[in-house]
Amino acid sequence: MHQQSTQPRRGVSRWLIISAVLASVCLLGIYGGTSLSSRQPTAQTKNFRKKRQRKSATPAQPVVEPTPQAEILQVSANITVDPHREAVLQYIEWLEKGYDRLKSAGHYTATFFKQERLGNDLTEGDVAEIKVRHSPFSVYMKWTEGEPGKELLFVEGANDGKMLVKQVGWKARLLPIVKVDPQCVLAMSQSRYPVTQMGLLALVETLIADRQRDLSSNPAFQCRMFENETCNDRPCVRFVLEYGSPEDSATYRKSDLFIDKEHGVPLEISNYTWPEKDWGDDWGCEEMDDATLIEYYSYCDLRLGVELADLDFDGTNEEYGFRQ
Repeated sequence: MHQQSTQPRRGVSRWLIISAVLASVCLLGIYGGTSLSSRQPTAQTKNFRKKRQRKSATPAQPVVEPTPQAEILQVSANITVDPHREAVLQYIEWLEKGYDRLKSAGHYTATFFKQERLGNDLTEGDVAEIKVRHSPFSVYMKWTEGEPGKELLFVEGANDGKMLVKQVGWKARLLPIVKVDPQCVLAMSQSRYPVTQMGLLALVETLIADRQRDLSSNPAFQCRMFENETCNDRPCVRFVLEYGSPEDSATYRKSDLFIDKEHGVPLEISNYTWPEKDWGDDWGCEEMDDATLIEYYSYCDLRLGVELADLDFDGTNEEYGFRQ
């Protein structure tokens, strides 16, 4: 009798362990990145970023060429102008315009491209159709590349502070719909930032704060502004910011930002870290940028202020897959 009563409990215990492992695996890759199987060597993924960009070959306006240290131009006996600091001031001015535009719009839709380095691997990249509302902060995403058909919904103050994720593929057969804390270890293992920090408004706030810190702390940097550029078929102004050494910026070596001229909002940003090896005379070459890319974000078909209703951020929406 003793053996008959304990054997079922062992089976149940073993099943619970297996279920827990499968659930943990199922949660991996739920937000922002791709599944582990989608990670590829950098050499195979760099074209994801390049094929999305829409850039003019040569800036229409002359730009300040980079120098080993910030070049000081003597304007008069009493006034000196640092062109790199002036470029940063214009950088901030453009983004402050964009911040006001975003706040007044309240919400937007776009096609969102994303590629990040997680650990030592650069993800293959994801493309999603997104809807974003600023108050209460809400995000709906539906993937079209990476994991086509996957959906994510996050609404501040709803669903116990968790995001709803509709899985696809083999994960959908195990747990088709999951609720996940945006800050949990599994969610953050597949994205550099939580969904709570997603979107153009948070990006603009972060960039303005970073550039203001550059002006106040005065690290060694160069900032160049290109007046007439094109990105995602939109007229843009482009800013390329580069730091002098890791002591000036521990994570970021270079940032390449495109700002929409009409609205002042970022359309594309590529961020690069410091190389692990000495590139010698090839420092700053295209191949080094490919090897050190850590973040690439791009917004296409951006529609500011487009009509969105509460139903666009409701899990019961019949057009979404969260009702299963």
